[in-house]
Amino acid sequence: MSNNWSDNEGTPLVFMRGQGQFRPNREEAIWLACLIDTEGHLGLSYQGTTYRSVKTLIDVSMQTKSVVEKAQSIIFKVTHKKPDIKERLNFKQAKNVVYSLRVHDQKSCRKVCEFILPHLIGKKEQAELVIEFCLARQEAKHNHEAAKNQPGYPHYRERELAIIERMKVARKSVYTTPLEGLETERPTPEAVNA
Repeated sequence: MSNNWSDNEGTPLVFMRGQGQFRPNREEAIWLACLIDTEGHLGLSYQGTTYRSVKTLIDVSMQTKSVVEKAQSIIFKVTHKKPDIKERLNFKQAKNVVYSLRVHDQKSCRKVCEFILPHLIGKKEQAELVIEFCLARQEAKHNHEAAKNQPGYPHYRERELAIIERMKVARKSVYTTPLEGLETERPTPEAVNA
């Protein structure tokens, strides 16, 4: 009888001693960071200008189901919670099916952001802000009961509102910042072989 110590793709899993759980390896951290950096969304979602409800959000949506399933398995190894994959039709692109994976709860979002943070490039600042927001909300939990009786519940403190504003700026800068140090000229094959 043999034990299968790899995931569906044959990637070896790393067993955490004493905890009886698998954790993802470095290659999976890099893969997930690249996916979220290029095809995913990372940030805070909020309703209206009063920030009545602010939620952390990690979202990966694409037409390739196997890629979304691999992201799901890596997130499961990090958070020990399996996010659902939802199918929806994308009417803008000839009625193609889009597979979407979302992580909402603060604890899971924070774990995923901490896991991929060293490997992010374009969305590194957003991941840092998500972690900071989660820590600020965790600190505020002891004031949870007192905040319930105040108007405008859930009550966000100045620090949390400042993080929300910084996230707005960070989201815009990802799309407007020019890439520095990008290779613009490639050597010809003759120059490489010489």
